[in-house]
Amino acid sequence: RRFEHVLRALDALGIAYELNPRLVRGLDYYCHTAFEFVDTEHDGRQGTVLAGGRYDALFASLTGRDSDAGAQAGIGWAAGVDRLLLMRERLGLVHEQDSEPWAAIVTIHSDDGKDNSEIDKVAMQLAARLRRGGVRVHHDAAYAHIGMSKQMKRANKQLGDTWRWAVIIGHDELDTGQVKVKDMRDGSQRAVDLQDVVERLVGVVGTATTRLD
Repeated sequence: RRFEHVLRALDALGIAYELNPRLVRGLDYYCHTAFEFVDTEHDGRQGTVLAGGRYDALFASLTGRDSDAGAQAGIGWAAGVDRLLLMRERLGLVHEQDSEPWAAIVTIHSDDGKDNSEIDKVAMQLAARLRRGGVRVHHDAAYAHIGMSKQMKRANKQLGDTWRWAVIIGHDELDTGQVKVKDMRDGSQRAVDLQDVVERLVGVVGTATTRLD
């Protein structure tokens, strides 16, 4: 079930992958999922640039606490920084500037038995689209189930003065096809078509103003 959830997320984000049941990492504490990110375009050769996996037993062995319920689960990975930087340069990716504003994705889950998976899927897709457009995005998917105010407090604590927009997605937003975008400087809020929100925010980044008109 966990592995199927990972695959559904990859499919939702349009990330290509190849299943390899014989994939082996050098450490024996991985469980459920192990992964490698591979660069297939460098001089016609294939090389791993990032790899890791999920580990539950490691926490149990270090803390003496049972992790069967998943409370102590974690994901770890290691990357070759030099190779990543070379790949970034080859692909012409723009370096992010510290002065650029952040957008935070805030989800509103229903607690009356409704399926919230579509909200999480749309939130992931929107975060990926914004990042590809050059917008820095805070999306704490692990806390998507907590209340909206708590998510806002977490984002504010982590982003501080660099936080400019909260993009709010819930069942009502999915029904109308419009997300709520809140300007964190002046508290103004407006509804923006889901299909247009990336273009609207990307159009503001790098300009003299950070106001969403």
